[in-house]
This record gives sequence, structure tokens and C-alpha cells, in this order.
Amino acid sequence: MYHTKAVPLHRNFKTFIVMKKIIYFTMIVALALVSCQEPVNPPQNQAQRDQIVEICYTTIGQSADFFLEEMAKMDIELARKQAPDGRGDIDEWYFIEMDDYSIFCSVKDGVAISTRYEFSFVDTYVNGGKTYFDMSDKVASYGWDKYRADKYKTIEERAAFVKEITQELDECMSSIFGILERYEKVYRNKYLNCNTHYWGESVGGMNPNTGQGESKMIASSIFVEFNLRAEPQL
Repeated sequence: MYHTKAVPLHRNFKTFIVMKKIIYFTMIVALALVSCQEPVNPPQNQAQRDQIVEICYTTIGQSADFFLEEMAKMDIELARKQAPDGRGDIDEWYFIEMDDYSIFCSVKDGVAISTRYEFSFVDTYVNGGKTYFDMSDKVASYGWDKYRADKYKTIEERAAFVKEITQELDECMSSIFGILERYEKVYRNKYLNCNTHYWGESVGGMNPNTGQGESKMIASSIFVEFNLRAEPQL
């Protein structure tokens, strides 16, 4: 958990966000050269978002065809992008990028090694946090060996983390608020990692001391990312 009242965000969290932005900015620039398909049925509710998370999770270690077939069942069509020369960690991407959500799948040697789902919306911290925990609850149910969220370091402690953050969201008057949870478990002969992340930022520049500003509605984003790695990360 990382949040602000009158103090800056945790240094490690800021570093994590900067690194993520650099990586995905590079990816987005590359993908911008390829046209995106309009989905017939874009995800609009929690049940549909949970279904996408489930597909992203079960896709790891499967073929790209499995991923495409499962997405097709939701009437979501993805484009393909060949990895540039010199990019040895992946061979190709499958993706869709819309105004309010994006889905990525990275493939190496015919196997999906990374999936990512992100969506954005405008709402209060309280509602944004609830939406985030609805999604991360599903991720937490997959059974993990390791867990990290600020001072909490076991999956058994997660309930205390959720309770603490929920209380702080009720009282938050900051212009920004972030939540980060990290999971890991052994998967076949490798390690499966997952990061879940909520980021909320005041649309109108909320005063962190009074909670007042042009708007208390928050520009929010949530992402879930699964990665298959050779070495443990936690």
C-alpha cells in the first residue's frame, strides 16, 4: 500500500511506476503503428472484467491460439505485432488498446509468458478502491506462495491490508493515491508473478490539506499483470 496525505509516495513505489511507464510507453509507441480492432462487446462490468483476468491468468504457459480463442468468446479481437529485431525476450505481441482499456499478451517460442489487462475510469477514491479490491480479490484466490503489500508479507495478512486501505480511502484528501500488491508462486519449473495496481489522481487538482478542488471525482486506472519468469522476484 502506498498513499499520500501530506507526504510523498514511497520511493520504491515511485520507482516501480516510472519503470512501468517507460516500458509501456515504448510498447505503445511500437503498437501505434498497427491499427486496432473495435471489439463487439467491450468489458463494462465487474463480471466481464473478472472474466478477462481469468483468461489472462489461465493463458500463461498456453499457446497464443488459446488466448485468442478465449478472447474471441467475449467478442474481443486482438491485433498481432512482431517483436522488433534484437528483442530476444519475446517473439510477438497480441493486443487491443482502446480509450478506456487495453489487453496485451506476449509470446515466446509459441508460449504466452506475459499478459496484462488495464482499464481506466473516473470515480471517487472509495469507489475506485472497491473496484480495485473486487478485482484483486479474484487474483488473491488463485493460491500464491508469496505476497507483498507494503509492510504485509504473507497472503494470510492480506485481509488486514485490505481493511487498512479501505479505512484510509474513506479519509483520504490527497490529490493522488496508489495501491500495489505483488504475488508469486512456483509454476511448473518457473515462477509466476502477478502485480495488481490501482492509481487515482484528482481531475481538478485536489488540495491535499482540505480535500477541496475543482472535482472530487478521480481519474483512476487499474491493471493486473501476470509474468512467467525463470527466477523468483519476491
